[in-house]
Amino acid sequence: MNKPPDLVQLLEDLSQEQQRSAVETLRTSFATLYLGNADDKGVKLSEQECRLLFDSRSTVRRLADALANADAAECSLTLVDLSIPDDVRDELERSFASVDEE
Repeated sequence: MNKPPDLVQLLEDLSQEQQRSAVETLRTSFATLYLGNADDKGVKLSEQECRLLFDSRSTVRRLADALANADAAECSLTLVDLSIPDDVRDELERSFASVDEE
């Protein structure tokens, strides 16, 4: 599935704003964003995109806002090989229907 245009724009904005990220990743790190219950393939987010989107509570709120058309409350995430600060993880769990870690 292609990234929604608002998500693409957010990633572009964040890449221009951020210099460092609180997210620790490996070469195998990624996330899959499922845009609602009917989405069985999801949108794959690269290691770098995860660093941008999951850096802070603020970036997570911006992500949820960017997914307003998809209704972030019905979206879910699968995080793979990511180390995210606890406050950011809490914000993800408040903003999305589910957050699974592998």
